[in-house]
Amino acid sequence: MQGYFVNRLTPASYPATLRKVLIQFPASGAPLNGLPLGSAIQIVTSSTTGSGPQLPGITLTRTNASVIGFNTFIEYDVPALTLQSGDFLVGFTVLNPQGIYPAAVDVSSPMQRSCIGSDGTNFFLYETFSGVRPGNLAIQARVDYGGVPGSPTLAALRISPTSLSFTAADIGTPKFVGADNPNSQTITIVRLSSSDPNFVNATPLPAPTGPGSFNFVQIRYARTGAGNHAGTITVETDPPAATAQFTVTGANSASPGSACIAAPASQVTWLSGDGSAADLAGSNPAALVGGATFTTGKVGQAFQLNGTSAHVSLGDPASLRFTSALTNERNLLPVFFHLIGANVLRNFTRFARGDIGRAYGVEQRRFAMVDVTHDRYHRRTRL
Repeated sequence: MQGYFVNRLTPASYPATLRKVLIQFPASGAPLNGLPLGSAIQIVTSSTTGSGPQLPGITLTRTNASVIGFNTFIEYDVPALTLQSGDFLVGFTVLNPQGIYPAAVDVSSPMQRSCIGSDGTNFFLYETFSGVRPGNLAIQARVDYGGVPGSPTLAALRISPTSLSFTAADIGTPKFVGADNPNSQTITIVRLSSSDPNFVNATPLPAPTGPGSFNFVQIRYARTGAGNHAGTITVETDPPAATAQFTVTGANSASPGSACIAAPASQVTWLSGDGSAADLAGSNPAALVGGATFTTGKVGQAFQLNGTSAHVSLGDPASLRFTSALTNERNLLPVFFHLIGANVLRNFTRFARGDIGRAYGVEQRRFAMVDVTHDRYHRRTRL
């Protein structure tokens, strides 16, 4: 069965020219059961002066396209359509198999803006169908507004502060700026684009911002290599005239004079906790047990443990079985043991919860001591 899914969108002013249609598709497969990636669709556009539970006699313009992503708004170019009054009708059509739910639903206000049809001519209000919860289809439009006499002149969003600075310790942690709307109409933040891919959006979008109100724009510094980074963030809006920018900088390496020490030749196992329990020095990968996971560390990621059941287990590898005496040398910095926490190696060595960073007990005779090397910004556990 062919399905048509559209939203009725009212421009903020006239004349208004439609440029793009933005659609968010739910992921395919359980539990959302959306369209498979690559599914052929047609973007449909039209206009209407009608409202109410039924929109009859609609003539659509169609543009071939496909599903290229999930759970984010995908932009599709469409033929320009200029209105002097009325509403845009925008969306998509697809051959809709049974059990597939091709359209995501936004439950924020205002409601009763979405319509569904099967013939491409007559459309019915989404909420009139039984078994559906109130909401709007996740379909938006990008519109340009003409500069004719009497049309509003929009000011760009006011960004404060106008720059963000990230250090190596800030990797993965969002920072934010305020975006004030000085206009007399609602401005919607629809997308954040960065000139440097090391800075990524952490803001839930779209973000409508009322007249005289503000929103927070969040940016996260992602590590993709050593060195410093700098870029410009563009806060794209609907209407586009309110688009604004701010700058970002990031230092992804340690400060001068704090270079990491070389790994000792005798090192057997190194668990860095940087998003993985792999052994960087040998062949003793660890396992996350009891709810252990990862969190933001001093640099990059670190193990996150709950102090009770969560722990990192190395098992019983032969390379960690000591059969003779050894010299133990330690350079301990307790704050770094949030990477390990209590009961780190479970069957080998335990650290007291209140005294993390000191060897507390040995559970097997063949296991002697944990030698922790602290090298300022990187950390190793040397067994």
